[in-house]
Amino acid sequence: MPQATAGMLLRAAANHNIDLSASWMIGDILDDVEAGKRAGCRAILVDLGTEQPPDQRQTFWRRPAYVARSTIHALQIVQALEGLYPAPEEVNLVYQPDSWRRGPVSSASAASPHLEVAKAR
Repeated sequence: MPQATAGMLLRAAANHNIDLSASWMIGDILDDVEAGKRAGCRAILVDLGTEQPPDQRQTFWRRPAYVARSTIHALQIVQALEGLYPAPEEVNLVYQPDSWRRGPVSSASAASPHLEVAKAR
């Protein structure tokens, strides 16, 4: 299967009347995150242990809104933030891979945007 690009997502949205601003891109590499964000989606990175933590040199486009430990966890994040079961307080919205906790992004700086979103819902 070809790697997702913003153009592919935009074409699919136009062909199938999909509101990308109300859509989520769930992927296992930062290229997926970038494609989703460039197309106007919110993005979740599924942790396979292959991506390095974001740092100040990476662009906005490659920073996921959330990181999930599995695809099921990613789906739970979407459900919680879209007002479906489970409630946001029942889902780990600030998950970080172990390797990221030792990386350049601190837990506090990575967690704060997620907590604000959870509190707003």
